[in-house]
Amino acid sequence: MHQAILLLKKIPKGKVATYKEMARVCNTSARAIGRIMAGNKDPVNFPCYKVVSSDGKLCGYSALGGLAKKRALLEEEGIGFIGDRVDKKYFYTFQNRYPLFDGRQKYATGLKTMMEEKNRLSQEQNIAQYLSSVDPILGEVIKRITLEERAPQENHFYALVSEIIGQQLSGKAADAIEKRFLALFDSRLPKPKEILALSDETIRTAGLSFSKISYIKNIAKADIDFKRSGKQGSARRAGSYFDSFSELGDEEIISALIKIKGVGRWTAEMFLMFTLARPDVFSYGDLGLRKAMVGLYKLKKEPTLKKATQISNKWKPYRTLACRYLWASSDNRP
Repeated sequence: MHQAILLLKKIPKGKVATYKEMARVCNTSARAIGRIMAGNKDPVNFPCYKVVSSDGKLCGYSALGGLAKKRALLEEEGIGFIGDRVDKKYFYTFQNRYPLFDGRQKYATGLKTMMEEKNRLSQEQNIAQYLSSVDPILGEVIKRITLEERAPQENHFYALVSEIIGQQLSGKAADAIEKRFLALFDSRLPKPKEILALSDETIRTAGLSFSKISYIKNIAKADIDFKRSGKQGSARRAGSYFDSFSELGDEEIISALIKIKGVGRWTAEMFLMFTLARPDVFSYGDLGLRKAMVGLYKLKKEPTLKKATQISNKWKPYRTLACRYLWASSDNRP
């Protein structure tokens, strides 16, 4: 058992710890903590719902019903919120920084994990340095901004559903609707067949438009139909049609996704960036990126595709990280 899982027991009732604070104590990175929490096999006895982002935002909780359930569990402990974020007065700071390996864990395994995560973090820092060298304007943004931790979404099917829910909505509105949507499934991540089993009218009560309901059901049908077709191969082993996309190239994935009615190029690009963690993706269709370019590069109007490509080509092969800095520079959430 990893030391970070054991550390969950040390967070007092009525308090939360941030990924950053957990990383400090465990001598690893916040991203590593996110992946470890995602792999927690016993969230009842080891409460990973008590870990939040540095700004109090809830993220990365797929067990026991997702983010809606995570908030409910925290509120049951008397933890207060300001909007959609935990009030920082409920943050807990550990007193020591020390290893917490239990007797069943070999030191060599834990050391290897820590080294891998340190190398990953170092790689991201190196990429940021590279981006600063090829684009001094972006470099100024990198100097003043610390990117928010993003815990990985391991459920590829639901990641697409979530993208559809959030289309053309503010982050706050999207979170509210998604919370009501998950409540239809007892605040857990639904399976494709469970979504298809609900009537459009029932799903409409969560605040989704009928067009979005249709798109979500199209995604669910695509997963089920592919499995029934007998073509799935690795998808059967992975458990989902969309899980098998990790074996394909970026454009192959985009081509496959946009065949599903309601999934456009923007949604496919967000899937590449944040679900599959592809390193070299730029989304011209994202309004937030175009507006950020106007401010940073002193443009008189939103850039044309040609101009945006000219700017973003400098960032290759690390355009995904560059996009994250652009979004952060204008306080946008993709």
